[in-house]
Amino acid sequence: MHATIFEDRPSCFFQRHAITAIFEEVASENPEKLALVSRCGTLSYAGLNERVNQLARHLRSLGIGLECVVAVALERGIEYVVAMLASWKIGATYLPLDQSLPAKRMQYMMSDSGTSCLVTVKKIIEEKSLKLKAGTTLCLDEEELIDRLRACPSADISSVAYHDNLAYIIYTSGTTGNPKGVAITHGSVFNLVDDIRQSREIEPSDRVLLFSPFCFDASIRDINGALVLGASLYVPEEEEILPSNLVKTIAQHRITNSVITPSVLRTCTLEHLPDFKTIVLAGEAADASLIRTWGAGRKLINAYGPTEATVCSTKRVYYDGQIPSGCSASVIGNPILNTIISILDDDDIPVKHGEVGEICVTGPGVSRPGYLNMPQLNADRFRDDSFCQCRSYKTRDLGRILPNGEVECLGRKACTRQIKLNGQRIEPEEVENVIRSAFNVLDVVVISQGVATTCSLCAYVVPAHEGSTVNREALTAHLKELMRKNLPSYSIPSVIEVIDALPLSANKKLDIKALSDPAFKKVRCFRSSRETLLTPLEKKIAAALLEALDLPTEQAVSPGTTYGELGGSSLQASLVLRRLNGSIGCKIQFGQFYRRDISIRHLADLILGEQQQQASPPPDDLLKRTILPRDIVYNLEEANITGTIEILRFASTLTQKRLTYISTLAVFFGIGNKIHCGIEVPVNNLQSGIVTGYAQSKWVSEQLVLEYARLGGHALVLRPGRLLGSTWNYKCPRDDFTIRLIASILEMGVAPNFDDIGGKSWQIDLTPVDFCARLAHRFSLQKKTGIRHIINKETISFEAIVKSLGEHIQRMPYRQWLQLVTQSAHLAPLSSLFHEPVSDQDSRSVFEVLLQTKIFRYSSYEAIVPKDDTDQLPLTIQLLNNYLEGNLDIFSNSRKHNTPSVWN
Repeated sequence: MHATIFEDRPSCFFQRHAITAIFEEVASENPEKLALVSRCGTLSYAGLNERVNQLARHLRSLGIGLECVVAVALERGIEYVVAMLASWKIGATYLPLDQSLPAKRMQYMMSDSGTSCLVTVKKIIEEKSLKLKAGTTLCLDEEELIDRLRACPSADISSVAYHDNLAYIIYTSGTTGNPKGVAITHGSVFNLVDDIRQSREIEPSDRVLLFSPFCFDASIRDINGALVLGASLYVPEEEEILPSNLVKTIAQHRITNSVITPSVLRTCTLEHLPDFKTIVLAGEAADASLIRTWGAGRKLINAYGPTEATVCSTKRVYYDGQIPSGCSASVIGNPILNTIISILDDDDIPVKHGEVGEICVTGPGVSRPGYLNMPQLNADRFRDDSFCQCRSYKTRDLGRILPNGEVECLGRKACTRQIKLNGQRIEPEEVENVIRSAFNVLDVVVISQGVATTCSLCAYVVPAHEGSTVNREALTAHLKELMRKNLPSYSIPSVIEVIDALPLSANKKLDIKALSDPAFKKVRCFRSSRETLLTPLEKKIAAALLEALDLPTEQAVSPGTTYGELGGSSLQASLVLRRLNGSIGCKIQFGQFYRRDISIRHLADLILGEQQQQASPPPDDLLKRTILPRDIVYNLEEANITGTIEILRFASTLTQKRLTYISTLAVFFGIGNKIHCGIEVPVNNLQSGIVTGYAQSKWVSEQLVLEYARLGGHALVLRPGRLLGSTWNYKCPRDDFTIRLIASILEMGVAPNFDDIGGKSWQIDLTPVDFCARLAHRFSLQKKTGIRHIINKETISFEAIVKSLGEHIQRMPYRQWLQLVTQSAHLAPLSSLFHEPVSDQDSRSVFEVLLQTKIFRYSSYEAIVPKDDTDQLPLTIQLLNNYLEGNLDIFSNSRKHNTPSVWN
């Protein structure tokens, strides 16, 4: 009997035009049910469908249609799903681009696929310098585009796609030096989803976690399996699915179903997860221990399938972690719906049951077009099956059919060098071709070494020297930079070993076994005299890292040596950090540490910052020391300090949220810090000079928020300037200080001169509150962090304000004018601001400090007000006139004299 097995459950999905038609039915039947959930918010099925329809209509208006390629380069989030479904609704082909990829690789993918439209955001365009030679680029964070999308009708749009039209293109590693694009049709996606439906792998009550990156085909299973079958899909941010956070994310969001790679799951600590009822292991081989441990109390599916066969081809289901007698973890089970598995010999003839051969997949899941623009490779790997009227794909995996009819996978064929690392497919030849392109490299071989979570890529490089001494550090740095520009980060070897020649066997072939084990001399290429430049703290960090990574203690490193260059992987990060903190006695957070490019110098800076923070007084002590006894404050501490603490507690519980904190430029008020062209210095050590209780409490709140950010939280601090009414009607609060001051001048017909106290050039910034709100909203949507100032850079002088009120306004010296303050109905309630000294050491009043505090014209932070928004504000004098006219009810009751000129 030939080794061929098949699954022939009938499918009804091929009657549909496109898979989005089923999604529309689900949305109409369950409009209020949650479809997508993320930290940024949620979308119901109706809301998601409307968003998809609006983007689809806009794409169609641009001429994007059937099988036009729409590339999507976005951060993980809801918008990615919207863009994919919108592409499908108009029959376009979806191409996901990982924003972490080198720009050169992203450009190649768009060029090779013939991309017609790029959907992205301005940040990625700027960082990657992406250019679409012939097509349209849509930046979803451009306000003009947002307005256009909102104006588009949200009703369902007629689909033109059929089952044999292309649905998506996924690029995988290629042996030629460039990635190869695998094209998949809607019919293939239909078959995958129908198998999930019929096997009840996902049900409408499920909450599915989108673990895989969008550029991996497993995301197709999660998105469509959830949304087409009426379940809810949680779209996490990257940090939520790091090995140290994954279990927490699953528990907090009561996830019931997810695809996870075995290498990640091995690093996770098993906890009680009563809702987590289905785990799908995919991307690499599982092991018996993992199945028993994580399969206990739930259903665990060991899934197998190449990208070329639409995510999944076979499944082996385990219940309650029980592995049947005679079954091993290498068993990949039975074919999915409408799929045939054959075991072929070298002549493509099926072998007998039990014999080992190459696994061949046949069925609607196999890519009909195959690889883009690679006819020779397609002829070698794909073939038509006239009997099934489907395509077949030879996987290059070895396997056999067991007596019970299940398939066992026995690894890769000897003729292929493909490596599976942490669920990623890597072709060593692609990495080698990039390294060989360097002018100073003669030869290279890339291999994997280690097992499970300690497995890593190693490159053995033979330099192109002729008897001269090789600068190993310079060569390695050059190769690292070259690979960063051309390869995804997971394909870059963590170890580069420079050797004189590659070892050969007796028959003159490469002898991989003879290559020295890099575990004994990792990072040899980083040895240099720069070791002496390490500070004592850096030496401690280096020693701790070497010990945690099981590297020789005598290994020499430099301050710039990174965690990744030492061979550290994301899967090791949690354990290494725990050892590092224990060895150094520090408390570095995982969110700070988890970057392969974090260097010894960066780690030292983090530790020093932590020590300085510990040496500073805690916020409660600071508050007691800096609040002024003369300040009259109602619930100020409760609102600005305790309230901030509660907000931070909320932001860091359950799911970590993005916090936007609205502070004030008053944190600088009175500290003599606004000098030298208005460029500010950090305020963390200047609290003693702040002169009002409001500003002091805001300062303390800022420090709490910034500490939250330093510990790994996502926080944005916005400091508005002097806020006045919105540009809609220019109405201002009656108790606003600027309004009170202007009203008092009109009331008394007198304005002060500030010559005698150094306030002659007093500048006032007028910032409309709606303008501030719009910028705050934009910054928060762009996921900004750090500190931003929001201020109208075009200020107006007090002299210009007085002049605009009319020539009838008399002037008098400031000291004389002070005597009239208590007689003003508008300023009398604030008389303490004009008469009482700010402290025993400073005889100035709060108002005098205000006069002598310079305005910010520029900021050392990233942005104040973008030019496009500044241009939209009226000129400052017109802005003032608008405020005067918008508050006639206040000012008209203040006039004892002639009408100001702006009202004439």
